[in-house]
Amino acid sequence: MLQNQFAESLHVTFLHIREYDLDHTWAAADRELAHSVLWCVRDGKFSLQLSGNRYNVEAGDFALLPAGAEISYRAASTAVRLVSINFDASVTLLPDRSWTELLSMPVRYPEALSGLEAVLADMLHASGTASAGQNLLLQSGLLRILSALLDRQPVRRTEPGADGMDRRILGVIEYVAAHPALMPDTAQLAELAQVSESHLRKLFMDHTGLSPTRFIHRLK
Repeated sequence: MLQNQFAESLHVTFLHIREYDLDHTWAAADRELAHSVLWCVRDGKFSLQLSGNRYNVEAGDFALLPAGAEISYRAASTAVRLVSINFDASVTLLPDRSWTELLSMPVRYPEALSGLEAVLADMLHASGTASAGQNLLLQSGLLRILSALLDRQPVRRTEPGADGMDRRILGVIEYVAAHPALMPDTAQLAELAQVSESHLRKLFMDHTGLSPTRFIHRLK
């Protein structure tokens, strides 16, 4: 499945983790994120706006915010306690596209914290303890959390155009991923997509930044 291919080529780099105790005045508007962020809510609740959608996030939830997103938020309780994890992530097959869209990851994960509290506690402890293996422990903890969040949603065949990618490109990528022993040329892929070779090259350049041949070599 295409989603599996994207997940296997996900590259993640942990940046930092910090716990915040916030009061009812906690708020911001139109804040653009430089990195991807995970908010793990331990107490309280708040409203969050991202990409024109509004979410009510409360204790026990995770909020996943991709880099480049413009967000607004406001406390909806007298106090909010959350852990913020900053990191960089990309799908190396399509590094210029949003990794959260490619993996169909939602913004809010209700009640996800209960099964990950121990991982979060280990990460907070590691962040305050200087050691040779500190970075490895923090990177490992982040990967465990992201893996658990991915497992909370069903692995499914990507719906054509669901992430803004042309359905013909998705069809070609899924075909190539499902037939790893084959190395089709551009003419064969164009026939599969029912477009001309020149149009297929244009579609691939527009959506992946690579020619069909270069993309397939990267996928293999």
